[in-house]
Amino acid sequence: MLLKRNNYEVPRLVTIVEELKDGFCTINNSGNFIYLNLSALEMLELMDSLTEINFFDQIIKDQIHIAQIKNTLSKEGFLKDYEIDLFSSLNNRFPVLLTINNIKDPANQVIGMSVLIKDMTYIKKMQKQLLQAQKMESIGMLASGVAHEFNNILTGIIPNAELIKMTSDNSSSNFARAEAIQKSAYRAADIVRKLLNFARNDKERKDQSINLARAATETIDIIRKLFDKSIEIEVDFKDDLNFAKIDATSLQQILMNLSINAKDAMNGDGNITFSANNYTVKTDLRVENKDLLPGNYVCLKISDTGQGIDADKLKYIFDPFYTTKGPGKGTGLGLSMVYGIVKNSGGKIDVNSIPNEGTTFTIYLPATERVKEKDATEYIMKPIGTGQSILVIDDEKMIREMARDMLNILGFKVLLAASGIEGLKIYREHQNDINLVILDLLMPEMHGKICFENLKKINPEIKVIVASGMGEVEKKNELEKMGILAYLEKPYRLEHITEIIKEAILKE
Repeated sequence: MLLKRNNYEVPRLVTIVEELKDGFCTINNSGNFIYLNLSALEMLELMDSLTEINFFDQIIKDQIHIAQIKNTLSKEGFLKDYEIDLFSSLNNRFPVLLTINNIKDPANQVIGMSVLIKDMTYIKKMQKQLLQAQKMESIGMLASGVAHEFNNILTGIIPNAELIKMTSDNSSSNFARAEAIQKSAYRAADIVRKLLNFARNDKERKDQSINLARAATETIDIIRKLFDKSIEIEVDFKDDLNFAKIDATSLQQILMNLSINAKDAMNGDGNITFSANNYTVKTDLRVENKDLLPGNYVCLKISDTGQGIDADKLKYIFDPFYTTKGPGKGTGLGLSMVYGIVKNSGGKIDVNSIPNEGTTFTIYLPATERVKEKDATEYIMKPIGTGQSILVIDDEKMIREMARDMLNILGFKVLLAASGIEGLKIYREHQNDINLVILDLLMPEMHGKICFENLKKINPEIKVIVASGMGEVEKKNELEKMGILAYLEKPYRLEHITEIIKEAILKE
C-alpha cells in the first residue's frame, strides 16, 4: 500500500518535486548530494554524476556562511529564506534564497538535509534597476530645484544687463561690461535648460528648428576642449545642410553622449568623425528605411575607431540601464536617452559596429524650413505702453524690482506684491486700474495656481501671464486651459516679455 498524505500518493509527490521551478535537493550530513530535481541540476549546472560534488565546499564555498548555516540548523533544525550567493559547478555565481530543513530518521537522528533553492537573479536585477530609477528620480528632483533657483537668479541678471546696455553708450565700458554679463548669463541659462531637460520637466519643443551645422559645431568645439589631444576630432558637414527638427539642448545631449561613449571605447587615442548631409526618403521606401516616413531628413553620423561592440550586445545598447562599461563607469541611460530624443523628434537612429575596428551611429532627423536666425542682443527696447498698470506678484525681491524698472521703461505703471496673498489684496483694491497681472508660479504661502484661481473669482475676465523657472509642461497646459494669456519661462528676455505684453493688453 502506498503512503498517502493529503490524498497525494508518494509517486505523485515525487513528480511534483521534479517539476518544481525552484531547485530542490537532498544532501547528507557531510554535504554530498543524494538527490537533485531538474531545476537544481540546471541552476547548479550539474550532470547526473554527483559523487564528487559537495554542497558546502563547492556550491556555497564561503566558510563564514557555511558555519552560520550549520549553527542555525543545529539550534533550530531549519533555516528559512537565507540570502546568499551560490556557485555552479562551472563557477558561475548567482544570488539565491535558501530554505533548509534537517532530515531525521525514525530514531530522531539527523541524517541529512533538504534544500530549497530560489534563484534571485531576475529579482536582484529588477531591484537594481528600481534603485537606479529611484536614484535618477531623486537626482532629477534635485536638478529641478537647482534649476528653479538659478532661473530666478538669472531672471534678475539678464534683463538688468539688457537695461544697462540700453541706457549706456555703445562705446562705454559699462556697455561692454553689461554685454559680457549678458552673454555669460545666456550660457548659464542654457545649462539650466539642460538640467531641466535631464529632470524631464522641460517641455518638448515640437516647433523647434535649428541650424544643425552651426549648433553641432558649437558643441563639437566644447568636446575638443574637454577631450585629450590624443583624440583627433574631424568634422565633415556638407554645404547647404538643411535645418533640423530638434532643439539645441537635445542635439547637444546626443553629441555629448555619443562622443563620451566613443572616447571610452578608444581607451585614450583614436579618431572621432562627425559628418552630416541631406537625405531624402522617397515614396517607394527602401527596406532599411522602413521606419522613416517619406520626406527630407538630415543624416548625422558619429564614427569612432574604438574597440567596437560585439554583435550579441549590439541589440541591447538602447535598453535602459544596459551598459558594457565596468561598475561605476556608466548608468546605462545615455544611449536610451539618445534613442528617446531621436524617436520623439520623428527620426531614427541606427548603429553599425565591428569589433576592434569601430562604431558608427547614424541619426536621421526630420528636415524643416529654414528660419531666420537673429541675435537677441540686437534687440532695442522702446516704450510700448501709455501708462497702463501692471501688477507683478513674485516672492523674489530682485525679480520684482527688475520687473518694475523694465516695465517703467516700457511705459507702464507697476504695482508690486511679494506673495499671492498680498497680490490678491492689492488686486481687490485696484482691480479697476490694473490691466495685466504677471504672476510667479512657485511661491511660498500660496502657490501661483491657487492665486490665479482666486484672481479669477474676483474678475473672471482678468488677464494673467504666469512666469515659472521650472518648465512644468503639465502645469502650463492646465493653466492655459484655465485661461491664462501666456506662460513665461524664466529667465525671460526683454524682447520676449515685450512681445507677450503687446499681445496681452495692446492688441484688443
